Amino acid sequence: MLGGDCEKMARRQDSTRMLYSLVYTSQATTRFGAADVQGLVERARVYNASHHLTGVLFYSEGQFLQVLEGEQTAVKALFAKIQRDPRHHQVQVRREEMVRRREFPYWGMGLSLVPVGVFTRLEQFIPPLPGDGMAREAPRPSLRGLLQPFVRQQR
Repeated sequence: MLGGDCEKMARRQDSTRMLYSLVYTSQATTRFGAADVQGLVERARVYNASHHLTGVLFYSEGQFLQVLEGEQTAVKALFAKIQRDPRHHQVQVRREEMVRRREFPYWGMGLSLVPVGVFTRLEQFIPPLPGDGMAREAPRPSLRGLLQPFVRQQR
């Protein structure tokens, strides 16, 4: 979502403060239609604006891949809610790290509805973290660089 609260938040961002980025995948316990996903994203945008969170959601036939970024406590609090949400199961952290800047600073919550084959490719680009999710590997490319080709539409 360009403009409004997200744009102001991005301009206010303190470049010296570390932010937290988390990427997860999950399976929906019931099918979501396009209108259901759009409603979910609209509610997320309101919540995210009030908690200074940004990110993007990819959805494909019952599968979610979401990037959340912001203050660590706010991201972790939201992720804990998602883990408890009965609409999600098989929640799996794909990436979590402290970052200097947001990859999606203007998106309160971007949305991309993608075909199953594209979603599978997304999952391959961002494999699950081993063990407790805190293992560190060699430096990885930016999320924006990885995900930008997959963002065909942002609603």
